[in-house]
Amino acid sequence: MIHDKIIIALDTDSEEKARLLVEQLGDEAVFYKIGIVLFTKVGPAFIKEMKKRGKKIFFDLKFFDIPNSMALASIAGVEAGVDIINYHCLAGEESLREVQMRVAEYCVKGNYKLPLLIGVTVLTSVEGDEQTRARVLSLCHVAKNAGLAGVVCSPMEVAAIKKIYGKDFKTVVPGIRLPEGKLDDQKRAASPSIAFKNGADYIVVGRPIIQATNPKDAFQAIVQDGLNAL
Repeated sequence: MIHDKIIIALDTDSEEKARLLVEQLGDEAVFYKIGIVLFTKVGPAFIKEMKKRGKKIFFDLKFFDIPNSMALASIAGVEAGVDIINYHCLAGEESLREVQMRVAEYCVKGNYKLPLLIGVTVLTSVEGDEQTRARVLSLCHVAKNAGLAGVVCSPMEVAAIKKIYGKDFKTVVPGIRLPEGKLDDQKRAASPSIAFKNGADYIVVGRPIIQATNPKDAFQAIVQDGLNAL
């Protein structure tokens, strides 16, 4: 179901706005991203509330710290019920491997579902060129060797990543814009249909939905464009 593949980024500093958006989008929107801005405002209680409503959560804090701190923060996310957690690949293969092992072990012992643990490669606000592509693929190598389940990457690198690392290596893809939409600060962007055709497992959409006059209509436009690829 395509709705499970579309992650709405709650990139707002207002708990009231976040709640309103979730209400406006209703039952069809099932997956939300909570990043550093909103999480700093609302904390884990908001995540637990969203989980009780049947929503999935991408815990987008882009951890980049010593292994012990990243592992403990991840475990807090596990206890809150998050579905995806991400880490900067620049934290290094050894550190990420330790985090992955500790989180997996905690989930087994506590009978928790293991979230998708994924690596952040190069942000989509960075221009795309051969050097950027090479950096992304190099960081994918770090994530794969560390035992992570996949990476965050732009729509432009998905096909190459799938070719090298296989279809089971997950790609979570921001930088999504409809063909007629504003790019804002996104440099490596593409439509939902292009991202899915390239092999994206999930797409992340923020401003095209949350800044729309009618967020529900904007969400449906993303869904319809994405269906062209499936």
